[in-house]
Formats: sequence, structure tokens, C-alpha cells
Amino acid sequence: MTERQPYIDILKSGAIVAVVALHVSGTLFYQYGTIPMDWWWTAHVVDSLSRWAVPVFLMCSGALMLGAEETGIREFLVKRARRVVVPLLFWSVAYYFFRHLRGWASPEILVQEAKAFLEGGVYYHLRFLYYLLGLYLVTPMLQVFVRHASKNLLRYVLVLWFAGTVLYPAVARYAGITIGIPLGTVSGFVGYFLLGHYVHAYGVSRATKAVSVALGALGLALTVVGTYVLTARASTPDEHFYEYLNAAVILPSIMVFVLARSGYRPGRLEPAIRSWSDGSFGIYLVHPIVMAVMARLGVSASLVHPLLGIPLTVACVLGLSYAIVYFVRKVPVLRNVV
Repeated sequence: MTERQPYIDILKSGAIVAVVALHVSGTLFYQYGTIPMDWWWTAHVVDSLSRWAVPVFLMCSGALMLGAEETGIREFLVKRARRVVVPLLFWSVAYYFFRHLRGWASPEILVQEAKAFLEGGVYYHLRFLYYLLGLYLVTPMLQVFVRHASKNLLRYVLVLWFAGTVLYPAVARYAGITIGIPLGTVSGFVGYFLLGHYVHAYGVSRATKAVSVALGALGLALTVVGTYVLTARASTPDEHFYEYLNAAVILPSIMVFVLARSGYRPGRLEPAIRSWSDGSFGIYLVHPIVMAVMARLGVSASLVHPLLGIPLTVACVLGLSYAIVYFVRKVPVLRNVV
């Protein structure tokens, strides 16, 4: 059994706060040109500073799973299916009915939502579960690899990942040159998995920490400034620097993970942090419904100026979502869906 890691708990606790913050602020980000610019900038900065959340969740999973004790492929997949597929099916149905309270059984809607389910989720946040499932399918292979890979080999693979995921698209976008050497086998979200394992297994030196902080700050600045420049140029919200596989998000994600790995020490709040960490998955699944219901009641980031509206809305969404998760877990038949 994998030993509990306090720094993973603080990362997951912080990441779920960041996820809710970026979803709450995102409602204003997409209103560029229709709301006051100081409102938009407030939402944009909050969104930019929260983009590390999903990558860090993936890195936490890699840290915990890739170095775990070896199990059979069937045993591993069944265990993970129970933890992800069951919630995915339950919440896909729940959000289907939430979106279509009327006319839910029309053939057109059924076909549309079945297609959405296959393509990546019937609600925007459920796509994260598809990321997890894809990574879980290759985890038995990755476990064998990291078990026998040296530190230098892991570094080499991570360099290839960064090249294929970040540098190749950047050269194509800004120089108009397509590099013909394919690196698809080590691109995409698998890099976050391997990064989490690497930092967890080998720790962090002072030099690595300093470089990570410098590059992470650069990534945050690039997200804030670059997104504004592209958005202003197009006169419509541009999410290029918000993308999870963009260097502007990868570098801050590494920074956050490295800082927690190297500097977090458990304290008196550890029981509360563990409880929050344990509930983070359930909060993630349920919070869009809470947000939507609150918005219909008039409570959202735009209720007052976003400097106050965003944190108040985030706090309310988190509190209500945690309460829902807490009580759902008391119902035996529903315990496994959160």
C-alpha cells in the first residue's frame, strides 16, 4: 500500500481551490468587451494564476501510482475503473438530466449527449476523468518503465516530452516550420505523470527549486501578458496560453509541485487538510452544479466587483460542495461516486 504523503494532501487541497477559482473567474473572462476592463483583468489574473490545478492533480497521481508496488494488469485496471468509471457514469447521467430538465428523452438530445459522452464528457469538467482513464490504461506499462529506468533516462524522456509537447508546436505556430521527427509517443499528459513520479522519487535540490521558481514565475507572466495580447488583438477571448500543454502552464505547475515537495511540513491543520484532500475529487465532480444553482439565485463572481465577488463565490461553492460530498459519503450506495 502506498504511504500517505502530506505534501500530496496539501497539493490536492490547493488544487481543488484553484479549479473552482478558475471556473468562477472564467465566467467573466469570456465576457471580454462586454464588461468593464478592470473586471475582466481581475478575472483574467485569477484564471491565469489557477491554471496549474489540473496538471498538479495529474502529477499527484503519477507520484502515487508509478512507483507503487507491482500488481497484475487486470487487478490494477479493475481497481482504477471502480474509482473513475463508476463516478464518470454516475455524473454523466446526473449532468445529462441537469442540462435537460425538460425534453430529456428526445431522440436528438439522446444522440447528441451519447456522442458527447464518447468524445470527452457531457459537461466541461468531466473531461478530466477522460485524461485520467487514458493515463491509467498506460500506467502498467509506465510502472515497468520507471521501475527499471535510471534517473538520467527519466530526465531524457522528460526532455523529449517537453520538446514534443511544447517546442514542436511553438516552432510550428511562430516560425511556420513543421518538424518531421515524430515524438508522439512521449507527448501529451503522460509527461505530467512522469514528472510527478520523478520529483517525488528523487526529491528537489536547492538549484532545482530556484530554477523552478524562476521559470514558474516566467510562465505565469507569459500567461497573463500573452493572453491579454492575443485577446486584445482578436477582440475575443484567446485561450492559447491557458492550455494545459503550453509552457506557460507547464512551468508554473512544476513550480507549485516542486515547492510543495521541498518545503511543506505537516502541522496542526493536517487532519483538516487530509479531510479536504480526501474530498477534493468529490468537490471537483459536484461543484459545477453548485455554481450553476448559485448563479440562478444571483450569486456569482459578478454580484459585486470581482475583487470581492470571485473569492466570495469560490468560498461558497467550495463550502457547499464539501458539505454535499460529506453527506453523500454517508449513503452507502452513493459512497463510491465521490
